[in-house]
Amino acid sequence: MAVRIAQWVHGTSVQIEFPELGDPGNPVGNPDATPFTQFTLLDGVRRRGEGTYFRAVHPTKGYVDNWFHFAIPTPVILDGARPELTRVYVFYATSIYGKLTGAQIMNVHLYDGPNIIKEFNDLSLTGAHNGAVDSSNEFQIFPPVLILYGLGVSVRVAFTFDQGFDGPGWPDVLFTSAGADFIDSIRPPIGPFTT
Repeated sequence: MAVRIAQWVHGTSVQIEFPELGDPGNPVGNPDATPFTQFTLLDGVRRRGEGTYFRAVHPTKGYVDNWFHFAIPTPVILDGARPELTRVYVFYATSIYGKLTGAQIMNVHLYDGPNIIKEFNDLSLTGAHNGAVDSSNEFQIFPPVLILYGLGVSVRVAFTFDQGFDGPGWPDVLFTSAGADFIDSIRPPIGPFTT
């Protein structure tokens, strides 16, 4: 089925979940993670014309992660029917320095308002995927799902550090845009006064 509408946001709109702590209280269940009271991602946030850079800058810890959130403009009713979500895109570029220092996209979770509707886990995506659609930045939803309350896209990034690293920089991720494709629903149209 053809795409009815595509909605995108620029990478400067992305929001970080924990701006001051890389892993406050072990939020994702990593048994080896510990709270990093000296780690400050906020010091590594740069919004520029091409998007937003997040740079991890803690020199003594081996691992830290954080969630980044996009609010996608969501058409919840088109011509009396609710469109269905078929694809989500997250355009990004990660840095890799040597074998153990770098940033990786680990998870992409999709929300309809407060409800999680799809999880893409154990991804380990790296590299530059910010110039065109490819298999590392396109996430297909099948079967398509109705979005009732607004689409949220949450991306978990892991930043790793080689303890003996003596390279050119710290791990970072650049988000340049995120978007979604919607198709016409195959469900019956809703009435004029129902939602």
